Amino acid sequence: FTIVTGHTCDDAEPDWVALARAGTLVILMGLGRLPVITARLIEAGLAPETPAAVVRAGSTSEQQVVTGTLATIGAAAAALRPPGVVVVGEVVGLQPHLAWFDPAAAATNAFPAVTPVAPRPSLASPYAVPA
Repeated sequence: FTIVTGHTCDDAEPDWVALARAGTLVILMGLGRLPVITARLIEAGLAPETPAAVVRAGSTSEQQVVTGTLATIGAAAAALRPPGVVVVGEVVGLQPHLAWFDPAAAATNAFPAVTPVAPRPSLASPYAVPA
C-alpha cells in the first residue's frame, strides 16, 4: 500500500500515474480535495469503479465511514468535514468485516465481544528518580 498526503504547502502535485498503479492507496488530509484527487486518479488510469472510502474521525465516538467508488465517493462524502482519511482500492470491500468500531454493529452483536486484557505490571524504569 502507499500513503500520500492530500495536499502540500507548495501545491505540488504528486505523480498520479504512479499512485494509480500503487494498489491500495491511503490519502491523509485529502477530504477537502477529494473531487480533485478522484478526478486525477481516474485520469491517471484507475477505473471509475475502483472502490473508495472516507473514514472521518476514525476510532473515535464520532467516526463516520462512507464508501463508494472513485466516481461516486466525492458526492457521497461531500457532507463530511475533516479530519478524514481516504482509502482507495479493493481493500475497501473488507469494510463490513472490519466495522468493529461501529456502534450500530455492536448493538446488534454482529461482532464478537472484545475481552479487556489486564495491563502488564509496570517495570521499573532505569530512568526513575528515587522518591
